[in-house]
Amino acid sequence: MDFIRNILLSNTVKSNTNKHGKQFLNWDKITTIYLLIDETSVDKNKLDNFFSNLNKHIEVGYTNITSKSATFSDWHCFTKNETNFLKLPNKNAFIPKTEFDLLINTCSHENHYAISISAVINAKLKCSSFDYNSIYNLIIDKKEASLQSYLQNVVNYLIMIKPR
Repeated sequence: MDFIRNILLSNTVKSNTNKHGKQFLNWDKITTIYLLIDETSVDKNKLDNFFSNLNKHIEVGYTNITSKSATFSDWHCFTKNETNFLKLPNKNAFIPKTEFDLLINTCSHENHYAISISAVINAKLKCSSFDYNSIYNLIIDKKEASLQSYLQNVVNYLIMIKPR
């Protein structure tokens, strides 16, 4: 089954890679962010405070594909109902149609669902702690233990990018 999942995932990546032009944006030019999370112990209050301090429009996709119902009402929770037997998004999966300036995938490199979502979301700059078939154009090591620390590192790197 892993073999079939990898083929389908690779096809999804290939069919969506050329659709979205890759750009490196300075933090000041970023207004919209899509964040993918799969943390099992998310401290939502801390994250919401972190988000409010950023002054950006942030949408969160929470991959919780073992649950039948949404965990958080104000985040999009990808549930079992949006997952096929290969643990990839099915035809009912909600994929935002909005173009984002930045996509940050904080999920594990083993989370094929999040990789697939990353491939199809339209974002100018895609960031993760790993790469998969050149989806991501900014790779930042996730050596920090907490999600907030990793996100702060991403912000710090984006601030360092020189504006054009």
